[in-house]
Amino acid sequence: MLYTSQNHLDALAWLNSTKNIKTLTNLQVQKFLYFYEMFQKVSDKDYTLDSLKAYVNGPVFSKVYGDMVHNETEFINELEKIDPKHIDCENAEESLFLIESMTDTELSELTHVFDMWKSKRDKIDNGIKQIPIYEGDITEKDLDILSQLSFSRPEEFKKYHVIVMQDKRFVVSKEDYSSLTEEHYNTMEVLSNNKNLLNPVYIKIEEDGGLLVD
Repeated sequence: MLYTSQNHLDALAWLNSTKNIKTLTNLQVQKFLYFYEMFQKVSDKDYTLDSLKAYVNGPVFSKVYGDMVHNETEFINELEKIDPKHIDCENAEESLFLIESMTDTELSELTHVFDMWKSKRDKIDNGIKQIPIYEGDITEKDLDILSQLSFSRPEEFKKYHVIVMQDKRFVVSKEDYSSLTEEHYNTMEVLSNNKNLLNPVYIKIEEDGGLLVD
């Protein structure tokens, strides 16, 4: 028996059909769902906070977590049965871009800036578990941050590819991705050791064949 709400199953069915959920960490799945629901809220569309709790690594939908950890096979099988046609693809694509273009640590730190989580920090530090996050915990500051995030992405997600190298996430157009050479990858490998570069790192191939870091 699964406990995840139908809305969350629908959103994660979209994620699974797009990315294969087994290739993602539990944290990535949780952050995808968190940002999807929050982007739904700021765009005045249907959303749910069902079973949203404050954990050390940020907000977590506890029913989803429980099903993924304790009923993984049944959970994945259920996702594969669902046609996610009712999902808002723009908000889903935006959420997917976030979890692909940042490390797990960065994603966790990003969710820590929201008042809805920060207001629970003392309880978390005192070891209290299963701390609910309610609608009233979401502040205007939270909504403003979410609105800013929704305008900080490439205009068309599907035209971009994310390359993972160590803790760097290089974002390149799919057109340039197909033209990357061994020399370009060697350059990215060197750049991946640059601690001053912040994710996501946008790159493109210049007319002379060089690699431009934006």
